[in-house]
Amino acid sequence: DGDGFHTAMTLSKEGQPIVFSKGKVVQWNGTGWDQLGATFGGDLFIYNDIIRASDGTLYAVFFNSDYKTIIYRFDGSNWVKMGNVSDSNYAVWNKFSLQSDGEPMLIYGIDGQSIAYSEAKALENGQWDLLGSAHIEDSSQTYYYHDIAATSNGDIYAALTIGVADQALNIYKLDNGDWKLVKANLSGGATTYCRLGSDNKGNLIIAFSDALRDNRTSVIRYDGTEWKYLGNPGFT
Repeated sequence: DGDGFHTAMTLSKEGQPIVFSKGKVVQWNGTGWDQLGATFGGDLFIYNDIIRASDGTLYAVFFNSDYKTIIYRFDGSNWVKMGNVSDSNYAVWNKFSLQSDGEPMLIYGIDGQSIAYSEAKALENGQWDLLGSAHIEDSSQTYYYHDIAATSNGDIYAALTIGVADQALNIYKLDNGDWKLVKANLSGGATTYCRLGSDNKGNLIIAFSDALRDNRTSVIRYDGTEWKYLGNPGFT
């Protein structure tokens, strides 16, 4: 009984799916779904995500009816509130990822009543610390879609869809505490629904809906020097 548009999943240490939707977190036990902790309070659970850190701790985030985005940690029995993601109302588009040390990080948009700017935070010693400058990109607002990922060699990248009209996919790298643009307008046209990942050689992988190819999926790999499509652009 979940929300088809606001549902997130991670895996338990045993590889069983854990699903977060409509204020409930449930885990598959092999034959049925067990709820983890109580249902979150409120009646609005959107822009939600869930992730498992390397030590097994679960973290959940969602936008609630007070127009705030809140992070919770599961202590094995209860969901413990860790505070608001941002002092700004309408912190939106939340996406978790793991750092190379297995601790979570989060990308989100601030001031989501309009088109928002993207920021990122990482969990360090129990505190959520800002990654880089306050805005990953100051000169242009994000258009709904962004993601963050650490490669297997420890580099942290962010992808932002920039501009209401252009919707260009820009790629940034966290370099000595600052976000540096490493590739502007990656596809040469509009994009949506970007996702980031990494292979075991430390190469960045970017998947996105490619407007130049009738919104079919394209995937590009970056090895630190070259940007190459995996298979044909718009391969689906």
